[in-house]
Amino acid sequence: MTRINMGESVRARLLNITKQTKSLDFQIVLMRFMLERLLYRMGQSNYSQQFLLKGAMLFALWYNMPHRTTIDMDLLAFGDNDLLIMKKTFQEIVKIPFEDGVLF
Repeated sequence: MTRINMGESVRARLLNITKQTKSLDFQIVLMRFMLERLLYRMGQSNYSQQFLLKGAMLFALWYNMPHRTTIDMDLLAFGDNDLLIMKKTFQEIVKIPFEDGVLF
């Protein structure tokens, strides 16, 4: 039995979505998927209550059709937002394993 390459499988599905919609650029679809997977990991982490999502990405989640395409994510951090602490926090978040084909 051959093992499925999850990353390649996800990429192919996202490429199909891009081809079907014809209005979205593959890079934008890929970036949104990656940001959503980061949000998922943040939600599963011990830091889930430390961040608040804001900006265009939040609107994209509220409405079926986003007001504008976004390739970034705006977060409000609660607590100490020292650069080294934030770096350590996100290093822990991106290490959370999940079978979604995403490796940070």
